[in-house]
Amino acid sequence: MGSKELLMVSRVIMICLGGIILMGYTVKIGDKSPAPPLGPAVTALILVNADTDQDIAIIKNNDVFNLKEIGTSNLNIRAEVEDGAESIIFDYQGNTNYRTENHPVYAIGGDISNDYNPWNPVLGPNTLGATAYSGDNGSELAGPSLTINFEVIEEEVEEEVEEEEEVEELVYPAVVRINSGGPEVS
Repeated sequence: MGSKELLMVSRVIMICLGGIILMGYTVKIGDKSPAPPLGPAVTALILVNADTDQDIAIIKNNDVFNLKEIGTSNLNIRAEVEDGAESIIFDYQGNTNYRTENHPVYAIGGDISNDYNPWNPVLGPNTLGATAYSGDNGSELAGPSLTINFEVIEEEVEEEVEEEEEVEELVYPAVVRINSGGPEVS
């Protein structure tokens, strides 16, 4: 029966002495199987600068990333996973098998010995999903998927010009004594 629950209802009619009929119902709940085991979960998706291999941000739903602020379009996204993950399948922009990664670091653009390859997201709205599996190539147990919607823009950054504070200039009268303490000079 799997994880489905069997609900059995039966109608019971009891005839008692004295001609009184009692009716009732019995309910039996059974075959409640445990949920099937799950594989490891993807816990976070991290935006990475592929030029410097430095993390930029944990991507949260509806985040907006400006390539001009980041300073590069050479990005990558790494999936953080629970122990037991052997592979990750990335779903990107509706492509349900955009990339499969079999070795950590699990990155959508791949890597060579922890040096992230450049990967360029599309400008505008992006949808990225990642599912971890307990076996290579997306096999064995699948964990819960993590799907994030975010936006990538490329707009000039307006530099904030700090206004200089106006300093009130104080003028103090100066007292000048020439030849103080000596003979008078005319």
